[in-house]
Amino acid sequence: MTGVSKSHPILAADVNVDQHFCYLTAVQSDQLIYAMLNKTEVDAVHDALSIETDGLETLQAIPGFTDRADLIPVEKIQSIEWIEGDPSLLIVFDDENRKQPAKMRVLSSCLPARDSMIAVLQQTTGVPFETSTAKEGLWRVAKKPLVWGGIFAWVFHGLGISGLMEGRESMELPNGGRRRALKELVAGLYNTIGPVGMCVIGTAAALFAIFSIVNNYRHAPHKHIAKAQRTPAP
Repeated sequence: MTGVSKSHPILAADVNVDQHFCYLTAVQSDQLIYAMLNKTEVDAVHDALSIETDGLETLQAIPGFTDRADLIPVEKIQSIEWIEGDPSLLIVFDDENRKQPAKMRVLSSCLPARDSMIAVLQQTTGVPFETSTAKEGLWRVAKKPLVWGGIFAWVFHGLGISGLMEGRESMELPNGGRRRALKELVAGLYNTIGPVGMCVIGTAAALFAIFSIVNNYRHAPHKHIAKAQRTPAP
């Protein structure tokens, strides 16, 4: 990791503060800086950013700042991605130590700060960043209802169908073992509603999972990608 460039001023910066930490994202003409600092250091960060000439020296005066700062050369940045309603930004960049692009998630406090950083990156690199928008992927919104709905449908359908095939109207309560309380609950429910009722619950779980997937996808937040439009090397 190289040090913060003292010869290059900070052109855009964003500070996000929560209950415990202060998150700084800053853009120089040659690199992007991201540091997670203690909340008690926020005043020092604001003081540094208010100084136009030697603000970087003020930042480096914060104990351990250099060790806590992640640096990305601006020419290595491929794209900046974000999702509506999510304050974080995903920065995708080339890493010569990896075959695949590396990713770093940073916290942004507001949309103007994000737009300012993208504008500065375009200006400093001379490369336009083209923004595209699409809905979140189907798997991302379908994962939870698919897993939980699938488990319920499999358990209740399996017990119900096996009970119907075997003509079993009741289930013996387990004497012990792991998850005894859960087994007793399922057995008690089986003995109350029978195998047909178990199949009904399994079918309802499957239908609810399908409804949740469709509803989640219809209301899925949009994902935005500001991608650097670099010309491939010949």
